[in-house]
Amino acid sequence: MSKKDKYKEIEQYASYKVFLKLIPYIKPYKERLLWAGVFMLLTAAVNSAGVYLLKPVIDGVARISSHKDLLLLILIIPIVYLFKSAFTYANGYLISYVGQRLVQKLRIDIFKHLHKLSMEFYWRKRTGEILTKAMSDVGIIQTLIGEIPVFLLRDLFTTLGVVFVLFYTNAKFASVLFIIAPLAGLLLSLLGKKMKKATFRAQLITQNIFHRFTEAVEGMSIIKAFNYEKLSIKHFRKDNEDIFSETMRLTRATILASPLMELLGSLMLVILLYFGGKNVLDGTMTIGEFGVFCGAFFMIYRPLKNISRLYSKIQIAIVSWSRIVELLEEKPEVVDPKKPKKLKNFKGGITFKNVSYKYPKSHDDVLKNINLEIKPNQSIAFVGPSGSGKTTIINILLRLFDPQKGQVLFDGINIKDITEEDLRNQMGLVSQNTILFDDTIENNIRVGKPDATEEQINKAMQTSDAFEFVEKKPQGMQTLIGERGVKVSGGQKQRLAIARAIIKQPQILLLDEATSSLDSRSEKNVQQSIEKLLGTRTVIMVAHRLSTITHADKICVLQDGEIAELGSHKELLAKDGIYKKLYDIQNGGEKSERIN
Repeated sequence: MSKKDKYKEIEQYASYKVFLKLIPYIKPYKERLLWAGVFMLLTAAVNSAGVYLLKPVIDGVARISSHKDLLLLILIIPIVYLFKSAFTYANGYLISYVGQRLVQKLRIDIFKHLHKLSMEFYWRKRTGEILTKAMSDVGIIQTLIGEIPVFLLRDLFTTLGVVFVLFYTNAKFASVLFIIAPLAGLLLSLLGKKMKKATFRAQLITQNIFHRFTEAVEGMSIIKAFNYEKLSIKHFRKDNEDIFSETMRLTRATILASPLMELLGSLMLVILLYFGGKNVLDGTMTIGEFGVFCGAFFMIYRPLKNISRLYSKIQIAIVSWSRIVELLEEKPEVVDPKKPKKLKNFKGGITFKNVSYKYPKSHDDVLKNINLEIKPNQSIAFVGPSGSGKTTIINILLRLFDPQKGQVLFDGINIKDITEEDLRNQMGLVSQNTILFDDTIENNIRVGKPDATEEQINKAMQTSDAFEFVEKKPQGMQTLIGERGVKVSGGQKQRLAIARAIIKQPQILLLDEATSSLDSRSEKNVQQSIEKLLGTRTVIMVAHRLSTITHADKICVLQDGEIAELGSHKELLAKDGIYKKLYDIQNGGEKSERIN
């Protein structure tokens, strides 16, 4: 979808009505908001009263005859402002509390929702897009939630209160003064549309910048290895220039609102001074009434300016909140059944019945009509060229996505009738792309079993051949391994990942090229440990080195998403087919062909 089409799509969605989606977040704090509203009204009332008191004060000064009377008269002013300060503090604190709590809940909801979404969502969306919605857009909402009630509502109440006082004082003159108001509303409306469009375009480009940064940081070793720095910077420079252009477009529309309001305000001041002065000279208005209008102008000027400034921010917030709502309304493709079946006494049998799958936006099936039975405690290895569907089999078993056709059965129960949690509790995974968390070695292993004992952790580390290198670390198990495990080597990361999977004691062990990053000695040790597990649980392996899967009960050769051959190592060698050719290439001295 082009940026233009994407904008048209969200433009229909991004309206003031989208703020109704905030109601569930506001509802728990309705009492605090009610009190905040009361204090706002009191603040507005005090402001309006302060303006109205100018009339008796000014007219009174002309009639008083002693300094004592003058002192008593002007003491009204600090008393009024004392109440105003108290009311302002109270409503400001209450609104800030509600705003912070609301954003705190919003962050939690987004984070939880991201965990609920299926992997297909993460294949469709780029990291930069998700991060801008979860961080940048939430930051904009956080700012607005703190400002809108305090400034917009308070200043709006103040403005309405002052306007009421003016019409109460002299309705005819107030009507003349406010002939400019419709013009101000029209200008703000036109500017608002420009701001909303520029905001959305800027946020789209911000997504690209987030994406560029993430991609560069995660792939810096490749960028340097291929001398790609100049091109990487060139691409980033273009996105950076684009966001500058869009931001300046937004800035022009935003900044223009304030001077336009000042210009309109100056016109109101001219009308006020000319017609007000004329009425005083003609005797149709007292000096006190004229003082009320003059005081009102300066009282109302700042609130109106705040409202115009906040109007521009609200346009930005509409787009940001629309994008957040869009994220929160994403539906997971994989959902738990309403009436799930329990995997009681699960033995580890798996059956594929006519299973087919294709990735989002792909035209071709990556798996085609797969029929396969894996018996409990049986080991099976999947081999084949890239794109043949080996890792897709693992992902379907984990139910990271569901096949479009066919069924996968666990001990005869359809995988869709089992909750994701119950299903994944039966499995341990070691993937080829090892993911570790920015935490200690011990806590990374405990991901597999949070309540694991020290003895269980040590046993898992010995099985994965991780014990020796961990002991050499100055802080041992408490060693922090850094973001994405950057403080340990690739082989060490993979050994920790194997320990993490083994400590679960899962009924099904999924090994997606589990030893691909290990040196020969470690691979041999880990392979021996894995072989000890064979026969005690169901083991499903994906491998490119055929020497690591020769002891599997079954070897399934995939080609173009279909099962091309199936049998034991000896049976497949005897067939003299695809597997035999691959095995000979890897072990017969010919040019090695890597299959992954």
